Amino acid sequence: MIKKISVINIYAPCNIPSERKEFFLELDKIVASCHGPVVVTGDFNCVIDPYQDRFPSGPRPDSSRKALKDLMDKYKLIDVWREKHPSKIQFTRTSSDMSSASRIDRFLISKELLLNVIKCEIIHYPSSDHDFVELQLDLTLIPRGPGTWIFNNSFLEDDNFCNDTRLFILDNWTNTAPSDPDGIKIWYDSMKEAIKVKCIEYGKRRKRKRDREKQSLIKKIDYEQFKAQKFADYDTTRLLELRSRLNVLLDHELNGVAIRSKVLWEEGEKSTKFFLNLESSRQRKKVVRSIITERGEIVTDQKSVLREQMCFYKKLYSLESTQENIQLEFLNHLDRFLSEEETQFCEEEINLEELSFALSHMKSNKSPGLDGLTVEFFKKFWDVLGPILLRICSTIYESSEMCESMKTGMISLIPKKGDLTRLSNWRPISLLNIDYKIITKALANRISKVISSIISNDQTCCIPGRDIADNIMIIQNVIRYVNENNRNGLILKIDQLKAFDRVNHQYLFRVLERVGFGHYFRNWIKILYTDIKSHIKHNGFLSDVFEIKRGVRQGCPISALLYVISAEPFREAIYKNANISGIKFLNFEARMFQHADDTTFMLANSESIVSVFETIKDYERASGSKCNYEKTELLLIGRSKSLSLNYPFPVRSDFLTILGVAVGNNDHLVEKENWDELSDSCGTVLQRWKGRKLSFKGKSLVVNALVASRFIYMATVVPVPDWVCDAYRKNVTAFMWGHGKPLINYDVLTLPVEKGGLNLFDLKQRRDALRLKIIGKIQREDINVMLKALLVYNFNQYENMNMGLQVLKMLPDPRSLRKLQGFIREMLLAWRKLTEGRIRPPSTREEILSQPLFHNHLLRDVNGKMFLDKSFISGGIVCVRDLMYEMLPRRIPNEAILELILLADPDSHLNADDVGEVIQEICSAFPDPWIPTILEGDSLVTVDSEKSFQLDFEGGKENDHWVSSTALYTKSAVLLLHGQASVKPKGEIYWTEKYPDLNFEKIWKSAHYGFKSYSDADSEAKSSKLENKQSDLLFDFRLNCYKNVVWS
Repeated sequence: MIKKISVINIYAPCNIPSERKEFFLELDKIVASCHGPVVVTGDFNCVIDPYQDRFPSGPRPDSSRKALKDLMDKYKLIDVWREKHPSKIQFTRTSSDMSSASRIDRFLISKELLLNVIKCEIIHYPSSDHDFVELQLDLTLIPRGPGTWIFNNSFLEDDNFCNDTRLFILDNWTNTAPSDPDGIKIWYDSMKEAIKVKCIEYGKRRKRKRDREKQSLIKKIDYEQFKAQKFADYDTTRLLELRSRLNVLLDHELNGVAIRSKVLWEEGEKSTKFFLNLESSRQRKKVVRSIITERGEIVTDQKSVLREQMCFYKKLYSLESTQENIQLEFLNHLDRFLSEEETQFCEEEINLEELSFALSHMKSNKSPGLDGLTVEFFKKFWDVLGPILLRICSTIYESSEMCESMKTGMISLIPKKGDLTRLSNWRPISLLNIDYKIITKALANRISKVISSIISNDQTCCIPGRDIADNIMIIQNVIRYVNENNRNGLILKIDQLKAFDRVNHQYLFRVLERVGFGHYFRNWIKILYTDIKSHIKHNGFLSDVFEIKRGVRQGCPISALLYVISAEPFREAIYKNANISGIKFLNFEARMFQHADDTTFMLANSESIVSVFETIKDYERASGSKCNYEKTELLLIGRSKSLSLNYPFPVRSDFLTILGVAVGNNDHLVEKENWDELSDSCGTVLQRWKGRKLSFKGKSLVVNALVASRFIYMATVVPVPDWVCDAYRKNVTAFMWGHGKPLINYDVLTLPVEKGGLNLFDLKQRRDALRLKIIGKIQREDINVMLKALLVYNFNQYENMNMGLQVLKMLPDPRSLRKLQGFIREMLLAWRKLTEGRIRPPSTREEILSQPLFHNHLLRDVNGKMFLDKSFISGGIVCVRDLMYEMLPRRIPNEAILELILLADPDSHLNADDVGEVIQEICSAFPDPWIPTILEGDSLVTVDSEKSFQLDFEGGKENDHWVSSTALYTKSAVLLLHGQASVKPKGEIYWTEKYPDLNFEKIWKSAHYGFKSYSDADSEAKSSKLENKQSDLLFDFRLNCYKNVVWS
């Protein structure tokens, strides 16, 4: 087995032989430094044999040729294509006018690799003037197994196949389906097997036909190329037509590889090798190359690896004893139950509408189970399969047993962090049949509608309306609160070993009964876990089957919901334990937060840690769970940082990583931990794609699909520093334009398509939208109450005004915002950006009385500046109502206000006249209707600064309607921010001046959608040279014409 090969990819200088000669001399040094066999590949820009490798053939002076031959002789490098095809004439580069051709692209390999060569071929590539050179080596690293059959979704494009399959299913259902429960389940499994056989036969016939057509086209193309190179007056029409037809076949292959590699790709951005690499890399990541067994032995043989995997998971899923009496103790802690209506809702029999809804919401391009039938297959034939599956559901429930095919899954192992020679660091994902998943998704949809009634707000996983970000933001804000107020605090993060895989089934069934699920629903859950089994799927091989006696299957739609319900008794036990003290802040006491099995405790003292672990031990005996002390950590905060504690896990005072986000005591350190690597990864990803010849639209797809996703989660929960936004913008600009000067404003590219942009993801804008989304959640009252209270606490710190949510009625000053913590500063800056000068003026008496006196854009002095008086703020005089008597519609005397100021600041030098001047100036700035409206009422109504209220603001420069703050979600916030943007493409500005009636929304859309996508084009369009080769180039040309005044 060859363990190491050095691969050197080159591009030799093009036009000057002397430069190329120097290049090959430098290459000599690189090859000399390599250990083991070498592969040198790329564009050499010269031929070795001018008679065989060039057209027109014949000698031509080239000093670099000798240097290349010397290099090959010195290191025994073989031109492998010529070795395999000693007399064949074929070229890799042909000029556009067909007047010249040469074989300048090649593989040179060490002689010792020749025995490993499977093939080396030149393959026509219609989208370039260079063809592929393909080299296949068998290095016998790890042999791959036969795998399992998976339905080819491209069959669904064939109407004849679909009609035949539909008739086959109907005929079987009508004529052969038995009526007895056992018989119909066996029939159902047999029918699926028969469908598989039909599909395999169809696939073989189709592949044979395509292979013959492909080989025929390649031969014809080779012949036409030969004629083109031999005869100067050759008509290239026939050659172009053949290339176009071959391109259609190659696209079918490319599409299949792209689906298997599970990536997004843009029409025109085609690279089979790229997708092949992705596909193989996905497989390589899942290959376990060696394992350290429980006996401490290292196993590398793949049969032994598979056997060890099976033994590990067979043991993991084996039943361990639990203690029923302790289970009952935990169940007695539960005090949240389903209502009668909710119980009855879950007790209804499964119907066809539920199954259809479940299937319609399942994502496509997902790995199927052992039967190989995909989501796309079921969606295509649901009209006939739906009623059959409904009948199967009824039969399963009546017999209390699933079909054999539904019972058995395949476990695919996904690597986690840590030592991958330890099987504990791999996540088992069960690949289950789609029909099974349709049923479990229908049941999961029922749970989703009622689960919030039985699960506390501390748990965010799978609960509609709850956000994983909430808990992280609460934890970070509580840490800051404890540090600022010098309180005691301990943050304990525990990890549960294989949490999903250790859930005891009897314990789960008891929890479901305790919280109020009825007999019908519980029976379904019992059926799902009766007599189930699995294989391990590894590198194309399947292990022997083994039984699953405990655990909920990761990969099943209902599993996470069931786990969350099973974990709720643990949460209640923690909160009902009098020996555990949580961290108290504002009017709350927080003890723990959960996202599925990720659990974080917030404790006031070290004695509570002891009680927490005692409760964990009891919970292990009740549920089968097990604490993983190796991944448990403790963070000391506030006054507790001075403690010296000794535990069998790390005790830290800097930060913890919770749900992938660093939270801790030092803001600078936390920022660095969260953003350094993430920011660098953006540049790394874009650098990988820089070398490909992508269209402008293709580049935007790479940014939006491969880069943006890396930032969204982190930007949701922690402040996004300006340096991160700047680095992102710099990387994206360099990627979009290369080393040249940007021809289109970056901000224009971020606009929606209909406004002349590419909808390019912008980190700073998305940051603003995510902050506005939180303001929307506050106004809608659909936010965690703890998080809301902490946000209000931080709002109160704006100029120490204690305005709470009323601060949203102000126009925050950027200098004042610098004093606030980063996340709050970003929220208020985003709010200012969206609403500056656009908030609907107050109209009612209560709205006017709650108006801020300071930093209010409606109240300005004679110089146009907003008011700010810190003496008044210290005395609590911050809004209009603070100037009024509580029971009378009159203003408080100056002396009374001075008394309030002196009470807060005895050293103040203000007198009653000073106070009167300030009040007079502020009141003079009141809009005309305010004072009469205030004096109309009697007493004042106290305003709760934490109570949400609705604010309306103008929808944007082009909209004259009002938008409510309750309508702020991420997507709507992005659109509103675009609406406020003043940037426009230069071309639009120029042409609007000349032709004011132009509809630029239609114009911009036509630039993007003026050409049909390749997949939508009919067969005639597909064979068109223009459609195949030029659509992306024309798109770029049209876009530039619209944007660039000169070109226009």
